[in-house]
Amino acid sequence: MTEVKFIDDERKLSKFIAEALDSKHIAYDSEFIPEDKYRPELCLMQFAIDSGVYVVDALTIEKLEPVKDLIERSEAPWIVHSAEEDLAILHDVFGAIPTRIFDTQIAHAFLSTTLQIGYARLIHKLLGVSVSKKEKLFDWRKRPLPEAMLNYAASDVEHLIPSYELLSKNLEDRERREWAEEECQRLLRKVIDRGKDHGPLYERVRGWNSVPQRELSVLNALCVWREAKARSSNIPPSRVMADATLIALAKSCPRTEGDLASLRGVGRSAKRHGAEVVEQIVKGLEERGSFKPETREDRDIANSGSARGSLIQALVKDVADRMSVASSLLLPSALNRLVSSPGWEEVMESCEWKGWRRGVILEQVVDLLSGRIRVGLDKKGRIIATKI
Repeated sequence: MTEVKFIDDERKLSKFIAEALDSKHIAYDSEFIPEDKYRPELCLMQFAIDSGVYVVDALTIEKLEPVKDLIERSEAPWIVHSAEEDLAILHDVFGAIPTRIFDTQIAHAFLSTTLQIGYARLIHKLLGVSVSKKEKLFDWRKRPLPEAMLNYAASDVEHLIPSYELLSKNLEDRERREWAEEECQRLLRKVIDRGKDHGPLYERVRGWNSVPQRELSVLNALCVWREAKARSSNIPPSRVMADATLIALAKSCPRTEGDLASLRGVGRSAKRHGAEVVEQIVKGLEERGSFKPETREDRDIANSGSARGSLIQALVKDVADRMSVASSLLLPSALNRLVSSPGWEEVMESCEWKGWRRGVILEQVVDLLSGRIRVGLDKKGRIIATKI
């Protein structure tokens, strides 16, 4: 185990940041607690740079602004592994994320049929080193931090730089380095866009599709209220009100606190917030006329492309098999839904049409849907795609 330098005061942090800004490599990981809060609580930030391995105590150090300076000024790509959550927390805490990353999980996906390889498995495969991942449930808020846990946290970045060097060479040998870099930039855009509106909140509620169509406006109003309450109190939405309670309220639509108090099975949280809950229900009922959710008929039309989708999947599998990569790397679920829908021509207007997938798979999908490619089986029963 490489010596780990623990940074628990602002003087040590400033010194580390100066060293990191001069480093040609920056590997990063973090430890956080996702439970009990609306926003995950950042506890540790682990770095590996040219001069060694460092663990920054994000709970003890009051002024972490120098970390933002590192994020914004570092020229080296940040080497990470499966880092969407780690990057999202950086963005939430510092309002910034690195301009370039190299995600080793993404890089490996371009060299293997395994789309999402775990860190320990990747390190053992590349370097022959065993890394323990048995302490995932440790409470990282505990202080003083046991030395064993400090070393455990540091091991998450200790091997990232040599892994980066091996993966980079393999990608260059197979002429896929630019594809991996583009996909890493796609992840950064995804993190930045996380806070934007991505559809109605009610679709995140388990069992929402059991609510009658005309009551979805009520469910939506309750969901918007719950989300705002959770955000302002920094607690998980489920701690404000359970999904099952939202569903029960949307179906019953009590219009007064008296009606609410007489209901069974809606939980104490609904009655505790009685006035606010009734206000949202009345608001939702008033919005029935203007609220236009996607209808179940719309969904049936969208799903009518299932036959089209089967053909596309056959084509994608053929290309993926020849490239020795996972089919879902070539055509992620959101893109698959787009090309499988009646309005599949929109794919040619999407940002994906300008990226690496265009020449690798999307042009072939368009040719298939336009009748210029057919999909069939060879004599051995393998899927093949041929130009017409």
